[in-house]
Amino acid sequence: MELGLSECQYQFRWERWDCSDRSLLQVVHTAETPANQETAVVQALVTSGVMYVVARNCSTGALLSCTCDPHLHSNHTERNWKWKGCKNAGAKQGDTMSRALFDGVIEGADARAAVNRHNNQVGRAAVWRNLELRCKCHGVSGSCSLRTCWQRLPDFRRVGTFLKRRYTRAVHVNVQDGQLRHGNRARRRGLSMISSKDLVYLVPSPDYCRAQAPGGAASSTEGRECSRPPKGLKASRAERRSCRTLCLECGLRVRKYMVEVVTRCNCKFYWCCTVRCKECRQVVQKYYCQR
Repeated sequence: MELGLSECQYQFRWERWDCSDRSLLQVVHTAETPANQETAVVQALVTSGVMYVVARNCSTGALLSCTCDPHLHSNHTERNWKWKGCKNAGAKQGDTMSRALFDGVIEGADARAAVNRHNNQVGRAAVWRNLELRCKCHGVSGSCSLRTCWQRLPDFRRVGTFLKRRYTRAVHVNVQDGQLRHGNRARRRGLSMISSKDLVYLVPSPDYCRAQAPGGAASSTEGRECSRPPKGLKASRAERRSCRTLCLECGLRVRKYMVEVVTRCNCKFYWCCTVRCKECRQVVQKYYCQR
C-alpha cells in the first residue's frame, strides 16, 4: 500500500491535488469519501501496489507460501521457443491477495461498491498489461535457433504512469441495476462503452485551489513548491507549467528563495565493509506559492 501511495505522490507532485498521506483513507468505502477521479486513481494504485509487491516477493522466493506454476516448464508455445521460470512472474498470487484485501471487504451492490470494484480491477489489470516478456537466444554464433523466454514484472513506475494517463481520461458514470452506465458528462464526450482499463467516478472533483485549504490559507496550494527548470533541461510539461498551475491560477504569487541543500557525496567503499561519505552543501533556487 505504501508503494502505491508513494507512486501516487510522484505522479501528482506537480498537480494541485498532490495525493497527500491522508489520501490512503480514500481506499476505504465510506459515505464521507467522495467517489471522484482522485479516489479512483488512489484505489487503483494501492490495489496494484499490493499485487505488485506480493508478485515480486513470490517470484524471488521471499514468500514461502507461493509456489511456481509447473505447467509452464517445458511448454513449447511455438517453434524454437520454450518457457523458463514461473508463470506470470507471481502476478496470479498477487492478484489473488489484492482481491482478498480490497474486493473482499466491499459490501452491498450500491453505486459506490460497483465503482470501487471496477477501479480495483483497473489497478490489477495495469500490472497484467505491463508484464514484460524477456528472451535469451541460444545457438551457434548467436544464431538464435532457440529462444528461452520468461515473464518479468515491469518497474512499478510504468504501472503508475499508465494509471496516471487513465486518470486524465476517467469516465463519469452512474449505476443502474448494478451495472455501470455512462453519466451525462461521458455521453457528451461521445463515449459509448466503458473499457476494462477506464477509471470511473460518480461525482466531479472539487476546485483544488480552494478545497481543504488549511486555516487562514488563501488556497490549498499555498506553500507548495513549484519548478522552473532551465531551458534545455529535460522536464515534463506538468513540471514546466507547475508554477502557473499551483500558484498563479490559484491567485498566489511565485516567490523565489535561495536554499542551502545538504547531500551525501564523494562516497568511498572501505574493505570491509563500510561506506563513508562527505557532506556537500549547495545553494539552489527554489520556488514556492505564497500570497
